[in-house]
Parts: sequence; structure tokens; C-alpha cells
Amino acid sequence: MNMVSTLDGKTEVERGTPVVGLGSKMDQSVMHELEEHADAILVGAGTLRATPRFNWPSTAMRLVLSRYGQLDPGHDFFQRGPEGRTFALVREGQPTPQALPVLRTENKKIWLATLLRTLKNKFGVKSLLVEGGSEINAIFLAADVVDEVFLTLAPKIRLGRDLATVAGGDPLPGRMMNEFELQSLHQHESELFLRYRRRRGEE
Repeated sequence: MNMVSTLDGKTEVERGTPVVGLGSKMDQSVMHELEEHADAILVGAGTLRATPRFNWPSTAMRLVLSRYGQLDPGHDFFQRGPEGRTFALVREGQPTPQALPVLRTENKKIWLATLLRTLKNKFGVKSLLVEGGSEINAIFLAADVVDEVFLTLAPKIRLGRDLATVAGGDPLPGRMMNEFELQSLHQHESELFLRYRRRRGEE
């Protein structure tokens, strides 16, 4: 998972707009470096609608998770994505535009685990990069399938009750909070680049 946030945890400048004005050019460079090493990259439908163009590697599998399947097949995301490796992930039973390339997910609690197995076994995906938004991040964190979090901390304060944070969703019980260990910390001017790894068992 890779995100950039302000000091007060906000990940957007205005509700439903692209993440601009938060991270520096260095942050953009780090983001593209992570994308180059990912087999697949996933975003939510809100992030797709707020982003006119995705400058992702041409070889990376493209995935957008949509609750209702109301996506534009003509969006740059689909038009410039690799053929046969660009999909909208939509729950079973939800209608979608006929031209939309779709991977159906089971409408069950175990759908995420099933999806990850499908990506690995059918498409050879060993590394999946999740780039938000907030509710998408929450789904993956709540399921405890995130191994690493890359977080850029921008030296800015935005404020705003309705602006997204790194992860939304329902709160986890205190005893179930995911614990991560700091793997590296790099500073560029007043910006911090943090890399955390999930602490599991006796690791």
C-alpha cells in the first residue's frame, strides 16, 4: 500500500479531487518506482473518477474496485491499460456497461481472499500495489492482507472533517489492531518517506 498524507492525516486537498498539492516531485518519483516493481496496481472507483490519467507502467495489471460497476469504459484507465490485464472488479449481480472489462468477485465475506488467489493463480500476480482511496485501503487493512505500507508524510496541515484519511472503514477492536514495524525512514527536505512491514507472529 502506498499513500501520501498531510501531518494531520488528510490524503486529499478537496473531496473527490486528484491527490495534487500534497506530495513533492520526490514523492511522485518514489510512487512511480513502487509502481515499476508491482505486478498489479489497484485503486478504487472514486480514485479513478478523480484521476483523468494514470501514468502507470505499461506492463502492470490494472484493477479498479467498484461497488456498483458505474464506470466509464472510455476512461484513460481502460483505454491505455494492457489488453487482457485491465479490469473492473465488481461484485456478482451488479450490472456494468457492456464494453467494460470485468472480473466478478463473489458477494461473500471471503471474496477478497478469493480475488487474491485468482490474481496469483490465473494472472501470475505476486505483488499487488494498493493506491487508495481511503475506503479501499480500509478493506485491505481490515482483512489483514497488507504486508507493507509506504507512507509519505508531507509537511502540511489541511484540516477538514469530511476529507479522507489514509484509511476509513469501521474501527478494528483494540485487541485486533494491526501492528507494523518501521523498516526505513528517509528525509527529503521537510518530507518524510516511511516504510512499514506488518508484524506477524514471531517475525
